[in-house]
Amino acid sequence: MPATNKLTVDEVKSWNTNELLEWIQQNLGNPLDKEDKELLFKAKIDGEAFLGLANKVDFFISYVGLSPGASQKLAQLAKNLAEPVKDMAIGNKSECCCSTYTLC
Repeated sequence: MPATNKLTVDEVKSWNTNELLEWIQQNLGNPLDKEDKELLFKAKIDGEAFLGLANKVDFFISYVGLSPGASQKLAQLAKNLAEPVKDMAIGNKSECCCSTYTLC
């Protein structure tokens, strides 16, 4: 799996559950334990779904059944992954958001 800052939206969206789990294990300071890994696998979360779970700790706890600690790590990891990928999809992330969005 490529490093976060070199990913494209299409690459992440194309990941199946196994590819996502591999990326997660490589990018967490302490990889998920066997039980949490199995729960995430059973939830069938792929790359496209994971991008939408940024900061959604409650989803991982309530619907996946993960511990609060693992849920927090995954929600943060999803956020960290989604932001650079989103920025790469819309343009140069060093530019102010006001030049990209009309809501400023």
